[in-house]
Amino acid sequence: MQRVLPIFFTILLIVFNSQAKDVRRSDIPVSFERLRNKASEVHYNILDHDTLLFFIDISSKTKQGNMPTEEIIKNINYIFVVHFTFDEESHYTEEDLIYLLKQMQLPIWRLVTENNEQDKGAVQMFLHMEEENPIGLAIVSEKESSLNFMYINGTIDTKDLEQLKGKFGIPEFDTTAAPENGKEEEI
Repeated sequence: MQRVLPIFFTILLIVFNSQAKDVRRSDIPVSFERLRNKASEVHYNILDHDTLLFFIDISSKTKQGNMPTEEIIKNINYIFVVHFTFDEESHYTEEDLIYLLKQMQLPIWRLVTENNEQDKGAVQMFLHMEEENPIGLAIVSEKESSLNFMYINGTIDTKDLEQLKGKFGIPEFDTTAAPENGKEEEI
């Protein structure tokens, strides 16, 4: 029975992703074409608010894992995650990374934290701004043979990011660096 439930959740994730992709892909504020063409594997996860609530509800009824609460995702419209895997022949270059990061500049994007540890890889967190209000959060996580981009459309308290790691297709990432102002804040 324990092996059946993860398979069930995977099938549900695939079904919900296929419905959300057509609606949401155009809402993603950056382009990945250059990286997508070089990657040996690309995985997209797009989960809207109702789908997130559904998974939280199902996991609470089946007592599966440590899922975030409805309170944490109440102001999230959708979560988009793309994971690129590269083999040795098609490895991304510094220019490819610069291409992605150049799309994330002021006034629309504001760098919040940057963390580069040799054994864990580099992580950069950006606020997506509309006028002076944050409307989303993007995390770029890079390792030697992979690159992850996560975008949360909506607001979330930075201390709640820990509860999203490893869930909904969101990769593990290091959030130990504090925001620029040194305070936790809602983004």
